[in-house]
Amino acid sequence: MQKISKIIGLLTAFLLFGASLWTVFNWQLVVDYASVYDFTPDQEVKALVTDSGMSEKGKFHFYSSYPKITDAEEFNSVCQRQERSSPILGCYVPKTNRIFIYNVDNQDLKGIKEVTAAHEMLHVAYSRLSQRERDWLEPRLEAAYSRLANDKLRTRMDYYAKAEPGEKLNELHSILPTEYADLGQELNDYYAKYFDNRQAAIKLYSDYSQVFYELEDEARGLESKLESDVKQINADTLQYQADIQMFNQEVATFNQRASSGYFKSQTEFNSARSELVARTYALEARKTALDQKIDEYNVNVDRLNQLGLKIDKLNKSIDSHEVVE
Repeated sequence: MQKISKIIGLLTAFLLFGASLWTVFNWQLVVDYASVYDFTPDQEVKALVTDSGMSEKGKFHFYSSYPKITDAEEFNSVCQRQERSSPILGCYVPKTNRIFIYNVDNQDLKGIKEVTAAHEMLHVAYSRLSQRERDWLEPRLEAAYSRLANDKLRTRMDYYAKAEPGEKLNELHSILPTEYADLGQELNDYYAKYFDNRQAAIKLYSDYSQVFYELEDEARGLESKLESDVKQINADTLQYQADIQMFNQEVATFNQRASSGYFKSQTEFNSARSELVARTYALEARKTALDQKIDEYNVNVDRLNQLGLKIDKLNKSIDSHEVVE
């Protein structure tokens, strides 16, 4: 009986030692479980998880960082951006293990907070990866970036290269899966552990991005058209003015000839007069067409100004510094 007690004691000690050893090597996981247990999300934060398509694992990483939707004043105090002209929508602060999401209050940009939440959750997930996992990811993220990158994404990554040197893979790890549908089979499978429905986040991103793209595309089209139209209007105006000047000279010549007996018959007089009358009508038609072009140009200028105001309003709505100032 005494021998059995000793064996039980040794087994208990061994199990306790094993548990302690596991805790040492999985300390971050233990802390994350404690954080998730301690965190009570409100309905808006819960909706971010659901609407962005996060899985249980994604939700775990998200909740472990005490996510908070916050106003401009607090957001600016905890989320530091590197360039005044480059607003940010959220941040993950590793030192405090906190996620902050700027409360964008613009109904035209529905989904922007959800995509930001998914983006920041993936920063948390990346921080929990082992070096072996990162080594596996690197060539696959680079390959996806090379295949998918457009001018906007390249410009964005150039910004990160200056603002966050050495964080390219970390940023790609968050950007690509929340903004691009097909990352290749291996990455699609990899991100499936963080999302039950990654396409939900992609759809939200596409919808609110389209608001910007449509306005910007229309503005660029109008700018190009106005540039072309004003050149044509100026050229037509100069030609019209030259033709009017020449016509007035010919009218003066006609009047001088009429008063000096130049015309040998009434028929000759009427023919010359009819030609001038016809040219008068043609010049009036040209003037009407030119006025219509100018009116259309002015309408397009007004439309471009309206687009500029809309774009400016959208940009300000995602810029936390604009609200404070």
